Amino acid sequence: MTQRYAGNRLSGPVLWLAKGSWLVFVVVALVVWSVSYTRFLSEPLQPATEVSDPTVFTLEDARVLEELGLPTAVTAKAASSAFLVLDIAYFAIAGLIFWRRGDDWMALLVSFALVFLGAVVLSYAFEVFSGGPWSWSLLLNILLLAGLVSVALVMYLFPDGRFVPGWTRFAAIASAVLLLSSFLPILGALSTVINLVFILAVACSGVYAQVYRFRRVSTLVQRQQTKWVILGFTWVVAGMVLWYSSAIFFPPERPSPARIYFLLSMLLVGALAGLQMPLYMAIAMLRHKLWDIEVVVNRTLVYAPLSGILMGVYAGSIRMFQALFVQFTGEESDVSILLSTLVLASMFWPLRLRLQALADRYFKEAPNPTRGLHNFHSQVGSFAQFGDVGYVTRRFLDEAVAAFQAQSGAVFLQEGGSLVLAQTTGAWSGSPVINVPIEFGGTQVGQLSLGPRYKARAYTSQDQELLQQTAAAAAQVLSLHMSRTMP
Repeated sequence: MTQRYAGNRLSGPVLWLAKGSWLVFVVVALVVWSVSYTRFLSEPLQPATEVSDPTVFTLEDARVLEELGLPTAVTAKAASSAFLVLDIAYFAIAGLIFWRRGDDWMALLVSFALVFLGAVVLSYAFEVFSGGPWSWSLLLNILLLAGLVSVALVMYLFPDGRFVPGWTRFAAIASAVLLLSSFLPILGALSTVINLVFILAVACSGVYAQVYRFRRVSTLVQRQQTKWVILGFTWVVAGMVLWYSSAIFFPPERPSPARIYFLLSMLLVGALAGLQMPLYMAIAMLRHKLWDIEVVVNRTLVYAPLSGILMGVYAGSIRMFQALFVQFTGEESDVSILLSTLVLASMFWPLRLRLQALADRYFKEAPNPTRGLHNFHSQVGSFAQFGDVGYVTRRFLDEAVAAFQAQSGAVFLQEGGSLVLAQTTGAWSGSPVINVPIEFGGTQVGQLSLGPRYKARAYTSQDQELLQQTAAAAAQVLSLHMSRTMP
C-alpha cells in the first residue's frame, strides 16, 4: 500500500540527500571527537593556569592525589573518562533514532543534535583544540555552527516539525544569522557577547514556543513527547549546576582533598545526569513507553533536588569545617571530609521522605486519557484550524492512540475505490484489533484502525462509541478537504 500525507517523511532523492548530509556531518564530528579524546588522554596533566575546564584534573591535583595515596595519572584520566562513556551513549542513541526513523527529517535533526552534543559540548574538544592548528579549529567551528543551529531548530520545531507560533521561523533565521556573524574574525572579543546573546535568545524564545505549543496546539501524544524532553533538559540543567559548583567552590587554582573527592563524585553523577536527556529524547522520538512519564517525573522530582541539595550541603559543609579547623588549629584537616559525610548520611532519608511527600501532594494527578479525543471532537468542526488532510488524520490518530493507550494505529483514506494507508504510529503490523469507519453522508471516506492496548486491555463498547462519534465529526472535514483536492 502506498503511504500519503506522511508529514515529516522523506522519500526519493531528497531522502538520500538528507541521509548523506547527516552522515557527512556525523563522520566529521566523530573524527574531531576521537582525535580530541586521544590527545587528551595521551597528554600529561596541565597546570591549573592553563586549564579552562574546572572539572579537569591538573598538576596540582596530581600532588594531592599522591598525598592521598591514589595513583595520579590513572585516577585523573579514568575519572575524566566518565564523559567518554557518556559521549558513546549519545552516539549510540543518535544511531538508534537514525536507524529506526531515518526517513523522518525531524528525527534526523534530533539525532544530529545528539551527535553534536556528545562530540563537541560534552567532550574535551575545546580544551584540546583551543589555540591549536587552524585546520582543526576550522572543523570545530563548522561543527559548532551546524550543531547550535540544529539545537535551536529542535527547540522551535519539536515534536511535529512545524514552526509554532509562526514567528518562530523568523526567529530561527535571525538566530542563524546572528550565530554566523559571531564567527567573523573582524569582531574579535565581540564574538563572545554575540554567542551569549544567541544562547539567551534561543533559550527564551524556544522555551516560550514549546509552552505555547504544549498549551494550544499539541495533541495528547505530542504533550507526552514534550514532557519527556523537558524532563531530559531538567537533568541537563542539574548537570550544569554541578559544573558551575565545581568552578565556584572547588576551582583548579585551589587544589585540596575536598576538590578531589568532589570531582570524583561529580563526574560520575554529572555523567549519569547527562545521560538522561538522550534517553528521554529517544523515548519521545520513537514513542516508546510514552505513558510511563508520570512515574519517571515523580521519581525525578524526588531524586534530582535530593542530589542537588546533598551535593550543595557537602560542598558547603566541607568549606565550613575546613574554615573551623584553620581557625582553631592553623591548618586544614581530612576530618572535615568525614564530618561532611556524616552530615549527608544523617540528612538523606528524612530529606528523601519529605521530597517524596511534596511530589505526591502537588504533582501527582489522576489523568483523563480521553480528554484529548473529546477536545478533538469539539474542535474538528472549525475548518480553519486544520491546514490539510494530513494534519487532520495525524491528529485524529494521535488522539485515538493516546486516549486508549494503543500500541499502534493507522488511518486509511478512500482513493480510487479502495482504502489507502495514510498515517501510522507505533509498530504498526497491519493487524488491527478494532476498525472504525470514517463516514460522511453514507459514504466511507476512510478508516481508523487501532492495534492492541497496553497490558492487553480490551476495547469496550463505550470506547467504540466514542471513536465512532469522533470519526463522524472528522469525516465531514476530511470529505470537504478531499473533494477540493480531487481533479
